Amino acid sequence: MDIRKVKRGEVAVAKLGQIKILAERKVKMAELDIDVDNKTLDKIAKIGLRLIKKDKQALFNYAFIVALKNTIKK
Repeated sequence: MDIRKVKRGEVAVAKLGQIKILAERKVKMAELDIDVDNKTLDKIAKIGLRLIKKDKQALFNYAFIVALKNTIKK
């Protein structure tokens, strides 16, 4: 899938299959601001990359969210 930033009003068209929204849910969540040193950041990022490569659903979610964010940014 090609994910790129689009200009306002432009629709990004890629050779994708059909995507249907089946349901919408409201969720409660908390966001945390954390501070870590660079060594810890690198270690956790390396572990995260290894884990997410094995999780096709998580990879799709990440790519889809990035595409949505790129579409709505000015």
